[in-house]
Amino acid sequence: MNIELQAKREELKAISAGYRVLVKEGAINSINEGLAKYYASQGHTTLKSYRRWKADGYQVRKGSKALLMWGEPKNIKHQDKEPPKENEDEGKADFYPVAYVFSNLQVDKM
Repeated sequence: MNIELQAKREELKAISAGYRVLVKEGAINSINEGLAKYYASQGHTTLKSYRRWKADGYQVRKGSKALLMWGEPKNIKHQDKEPPKENEDEGKADFYPVAYVFSNLQVDKM
């Protein structure tokens, strides 16, 4: 993992830390829901990937910086990994990728 991506993951982890507690308390359903509310408080009310905006007839403005969210969890297959024991959580993901999204404030109609 390159240094820039690692820095973005650490930034996202720091922002997400407070939302992890809210998920445990049941105040929100997911960390991404909390992140969406955080971005909405800054005016970013509609979040989509670059491809989704493009498909909907919008162009992301040149120089716009993507907002960070967590992507779909991935289970990484390790060749030397033992199968989970009975009391282990079999559905737990090994890796959460960083998803890059853009908001309604960063696009123009084509």
